[in-house]
Amino acid sequence: MTHSAFVTGGGSGIGLACARQFVQQGAAIGLMGRTETKLLEAEATILNEYPQATVKLFVGDTADEASVSAALKQLDTVAPLTKVVANAGVGGLAPAGGRGAGTGCVHAGGRRDAGVPRGSRRSMTSSSSSGAGAAALMPDDGSL
Repeated sequence: MTHSAFVTGGGSGIGLACARQFVQQGAAIGLMGRTETKLLEAEATILNEYPQATVKLFVGDTADEASVSAALKQLDTVAPLTKVVANAGVGGLAPAGGRGAGTGCVHAGGRRDAGVPRGSRRSMTSSSSSGAGAAALMPDDGSL
């Protein structure tokens, strides 16, 4: 695997659809959700369609920053983390690398939004603790 993608709420619906798309593009996939049975079903669906896929499951709540951080770091050891879909979770939006007011968005070309440093090329919008932890692991051209 040349890269990996992390999807919260990956056990069903939009999260699973995103995961399947990333696997089709050659990514190792990390799925995080609160319900182990849903994650196992999602894994079976992906492996049935893509038998050579690498799928890692992380049972946890995206509101628990330590769990999200541990999952991201573990997935990054499988293949470099390049994509994150924050499809589940709670909390406000915050700038990359920390919490605070603002949209937390950084757009390609370095346009600045709400305290995010100039020059960043990460395209990021996060609705959970996935964003801050992932930003530190990802290359400049990764996307959240």
